[in-house]
Amino acid sequence: MIDGQKQENKITLQELPAALEAVLFVHGDPITCDQLAEITQMPKEVLEETLARMMKEYETDPWGGLMIRKVDDSYVMCTKPAMKPVLEKLFAPRSRPPM
Repeated sequence: MIDGQKQENKITLQELPAALEAVLFVHGDPITCDQLAEITQMPKEVLEETLARMMKEYETDPWGGLMIRKVDDSYVMCTKPAMKPVLEKLFAPRSRPPM
């Protein structure tokens, strides 16, 4: 403790991509850069640079089925369009035999 105040857990630049990934995954809906700045205690410029790098990495990863999209001033984690056929099978209506 410093001067009787509890030290907050600060996110380092190295931890930032993992923290953003976790927040985007759990949140599910688009989240603004201002909200991400409040959560991570990082400047918006740093967040935008990190998210831009992450977006490229997700987009070019041939093994991953997720991506990050920017919508206005918000970011959202979603599935890649190429995963549509697989997801359609998952969410297809199930036919049940009549009773």
